[in-house]
Amino acid sequence: SDLIGAFPVVSSSGNKYIMIAYAYDQNAILSRPLRNRTKGEIRRVYEEHLRCLQRRGLHPKLQRLDN
Repeated sequence: SDLIGAFPVVSSSGNKYIMIAYAYDQNAILSRPLRNRTKGEIRRVYEEHLRCLQRRGLHPKLQRLDN
């Protein structure tokens, strides 16, 4: 997963960042917008990614962060 840097302009819905996740075995790219980079907002979006995968019967065991 990776948290992309701030965009130069805030979107019409108030978002300024995007979190990207890639599920290797499923070859799936997930993206979700973030309003800011606070701990709570990052956690909310991370959990959305997990719920999306779990609804499809996938249960990730390893996460690598792109730093």
